[in-house]
Order: sequence, then C-alpha cells, then structure tokens
Amino acid sequence: AIPPAIPSPAVAAITQSPGGTVAPAAGEPSAAVATDSTPTPAPARPGTLRITVEGGAAPSRPTNTLAQQAADAQRRGDFAHARSLYEQAIARGDVSAELYNNYASLQRATGSLAGAVAAYRAAIALDSHNAVAWSNLGVVFDGLGQRGDATASFQQALRLDPLNAATKLNLALQFRAVGALDEARRMLDEVVLSAPQMAEGHYARGQVLEDQGERVAALREYALFLRTAGSRLPAASD
Repeated sequence: AIPPAIPSPAVAAITQSPGGTVAPAAGEPSAAVATDSTPTPAPARPGTLRITVEGGAAPSRPTNTLAQQAADAQRRGDFAHARSLYEQAIARGDVSAELYNNYASLQRATGSLAGAVAAYRAAIALDSHNAVAWSNLGVVFDGLGQRGDATASFQQALRLDPLNAATKLNLALQFRAVGALDEARRMLDEVVLSAPQMAEGHYARGQVLEDQGERVAALREYALFLRTAGSRLPAASD
C-alpha cells in the first residue's frame, strides 16, 4: 500500500518509522502491500513498483505483558504464538492503538488483508490521530484494489503527518494509477526534494515523467533511482 498503492498499483518495500508499530517481520510479503488469500489485489501497471508503508524495523513493545510477549514472538517470526497472545490480550481488553497496529502487521504477514483492515480500524478507533495506522490502512486497501479507500486513507495520514515522504509517495502512486499525472508529479517533486535518498521516489517520478512523454528526464530519474538504491534494489518490480 511504488507500485500502485504505494502501495495500489505497487510492489516493493519502503518502511516508515512511526515510533511504534511493527514492521514486516521476516517472511512477510512485500507486494504492493501484501497479498491476501481471499481478495485479489488489482494488477499492477507494467513497469511499476509497489511500495508498502510499514512501521519500524521491529515490533514495538507495548507496556502490557501479553502485548510485549506477542511483539517478541512476532519479531522472532513465531506468528502462530504471536497471534494467540494478541488474541488473549484483546479478549482481556488489554488493548491500545499500538497493539492493534502490531496485530494488523501480523495479519498482513500471514496473508489476511481483511484481518489487517479490521485491526488498523481498531487502532484508529482508539487513536484517530495515528498517522501510521491511517497510512498502513491505505496500503492494505491498495492491496485489495480499493483505490478510493486507499486514497482517502493516505490523504488522512498526510493531514496528520504532512511531511511523511513515504505516505506522500503512496498517494502519488494512487494519482498516477487514475491518470492524474500532474498531481502525481507535483507530489513526487516534493518527495525527491525532501527525501532524495528514497530510491523509490526517483523511480516513481521517472514513471510519471515517462507517462508525460519526457523520456530524457525520465531516464535521468531512473539513473538516480539505480544510484540511490545501490545493492538495495526494491524487493519486487514488474
């Protein structure tokens, strides 16, 4: 949720550090946002990348014991045990926006986009100003092909955190997917200016420039993408 949604035509993995949510653990799919066993994500446009917006590099550690244990299990990749612990905490009412953000990340890692949507919504119900939850919800909606919901979620995330380059990139990808190239380009100009180290921003901007027929400028942007990405090329491109 540099692919589409970037997530809903997208696929690769960009992480945004929110100070407290779980990032994709090892083995978590990095498709434009994640794949779900039931709904089928909208196909990416040829030549697009998908970028997912996630939390920090490891699960955050909420204050209640069950949530801490669940986050630790999730960090180790023991998803079944983590799920059991999260569900115990929820059943006891020991919940927080942070716990639901982590639980949503787990749902995505195990292929349940519907479960991730429910968990992010629960996080937002507890903290409507949680920009990370709104942004990640947009990524999940992108994976489900629900562009309108994805766009609305990214826009709300930006209202709460207007300088977040990853969310701005995801929103730009949504605009490109519906043909709003001028708006996508305006946002991507801001992304590469504020976060020149974000390789996916250069790639997405190159795509928009190419769409607008500015092939020489697009090639320059793709060169910047390769230079910036280095050995860390996006996890998926099509």
